[in-house]
Amino acid sequence: MDDPEARSPDFVQLAKFALAGQSEDARLYVARLVRRYRTSAPSLAKELDELLKSAVGGRATSPLRRGDHTAQLPSAIDSGLLRVAPKTSVPLILDDRSRTQLENLLDERRQRGTLEAKGLTASRTALFVGLPGVGKTLSARWIATQLELPLLVLDLTAVMSSLLGGSSANLRAALDYAKSMSSVILLDEIDALAKSRGDALDIGELKRLVTVILQEVDEWPASALLLAATNHEELLDRALWRRFDLVIRFELPDATRTAEALREFLGSDVTTFARWFPTLDILLEDRSYSDIQKIADRLRRGLALRRGSPQTAIETLILEDIARLPASRRAALASELNESTSFSQREVYRLTGVSRDTQRKRARRRVAAP
Repeated sequence: MDDPEARSPDFVQLAKFALAGQSEDARLYVARLVRRYRTSAPSLAKELDELLKSAVGGRATSPLRRGDHTAQLPSAIDSGLLRVAPKTSVPLILDDRSRTQLENLLDERRQRGTLEAKGLTASRTALFVGLPGVGKTLSARWIATQLELPLLVLDLTAVMSSLLGGSSANLRAALDYAKSMSSVILLDEIDALAKSRGDALDIGELKRLVTVILQEVDEWPASALLLAATNHEELLDRALWRRFDLVIRFELPDATRTAEALREFLGSDVTTFARWFPTLDILLEDRSYSDIQKIADRLRRGLALRRGSPQTAIETLILEDIARLPASRRAALASELNESTSFSQREVYRLTGVSRDTQRKRARRRVAAP
């Protein structure tokens, strides 16, 4: 049975926030109370929720609603932990499966009303899984941009390192803030927080943080979208996996996507490097989208600052990258340079380490091939 006396400390704390003029902290605390009383005192929770929505709707000066990315976040939240990510105009370059899943998620969010009319709920939460640089954060920015909503990024590594001891309260405050408005929130590097509860390194506060995440994902409202990203899926608590509405795996680009990404990232300089695409395709095999963009940007900077010809830039890239290539890729690169460039066999050896004898043998096999 609900005991009104048990609620007294909550309303004393709320009064303290109000009397101290801490309106943002008061609003966040009300959002927490709505969740707390939803089961034990549903009528009170409903009334508080309506008051909260009314207050949020009437706050024309809300920093996130007016799109001011430099505005100060609520005082209850360390601004170093929660930030607003910029919008993106970069096209989404992903494998077909991941792209289809993201487009379906976007379609559900846009047609929430249609789903609700049939007693259905749009996906509220999604977990992005993949190696660093494969497009997880960019995809979150793309979704928020398409939905015309702010993307709030919560750095869980920073939560772990700087707020241990009070981090569960700060985590709830940040998530309450995201829920109080129409937004997309990204829990970045969730593996830093939601690791296996059986880990011998766990301490009380870490266990509380895991519990907070489990509860929040379970109870996340349909009005907001919660995304989480991990580079280390093996560290995640298995109980957390089951709570996400959707899990999307991001893969390293294949040859087609690598070529597409390279051409996109080279922008207006794409024609300048066109003759070197076969060479770059070999060098960029098994690299992430982030790596491809960094290399494309580096090539463009060298061209803009006239540090040398495109050929010089490619030579430098080969010399720096050749050590990581397996023998088969070095041989393929040597063959490509022999066929498509004016490099001598001596120059190809200098760049790739593939001997001239090997180059000649491969050339003879190509000529003899039907």
